[in-house]
Amino acid sequence: MPATKNLLTGMVILAALTIIIGITFVQWIVSWTSTLFAGQLQILHDSYIDTRGKTLYLRIRNLGDVPVAIQTVEIVGFEKIDSFTRFGREAYMPPIIVNPKTERVASIALTKDYISGVLYQVKVYTSTGNVYTAIIQAE
Repeated sequence: MPATKNLLTGMVILAALTIIIGITFVQWIVSWTSTLFAGQLQILHDSYIDTRGKTLYLRIRNLGDVPVAIQTVEIVGFEKIDSFTRFGREAYMPPIIVNPKTERVASIALTKDYISGVLYQVKVYTSTGNVYTAIIQAE
């Protein structure tokens, strides 16, 4: 009888481990395939920095089939505006959602001064980890 109990206990443990590993594997596959269907953003050429109003006007097109959430916008070497530092010292913006197959203009408040006529490198970070870069002129 003790051998039967040990065999039954071993089978229960093995079944539980198989279920746990199976669930983990399915979650990994789902997260991996969701990155394949992530939207693709395009930063359009008429985006610009308004030097008087300290605002970045970012015209964005989502070429993908799923909505894209922009989490952070960085003007390289100058400032980073994101949705994570709301109570910190950095500038804050709510996430910008760009629906599939649409365009939108996002106005993002800036804290630094920019020089009219100068080109700045702007990086856009999405919630899926993609980074899009554009050169935008201050006006």
